[in-house]
Amino acid sequence: MHSKSTADYQQVTIPEAARALNVSVDTVRRRIRQGKLRGSIVNGRYLVELPVEPMQSGQDAYATRQDVYVEALLERIRSLELELEARRVEVQQLHSILYRPQLPGPSWWQRLFRRQS
Repeated sequence: MHSKSTADYQQVTIPEAARALNVSVDTVRRRIRQGKLRGSIVNGRYLVELPVEPMQSGQDAYATRQDVYVEALLERIRSLELELEARRVEVQQLHSILYRPQLPGPSWWQRLFRRQS
């Protein structure tokens, strides 16, 4: 294993990072290009910086990230459900206004153009 450790990060080769993250080598390279992973060239080799914790158990780190993602999605669903309920109430209020009996007299467009039937 070609790794170099700092306090919170460990530098590993791209194949080692792929194994630790349980993804393909191409995915690691793509994440580096996208800025999702940090890396640097050391002694002619590209090393990827990974947190020390995920290196100890890649599956646990992956499961933790999934849990965080799922929790964020559930929170988003809850907020959208609240917004949907508010819109339903708004639609009901608009329907009640729409079906309210009209006041006697000319309509707004008749008053606007000064026409009376």
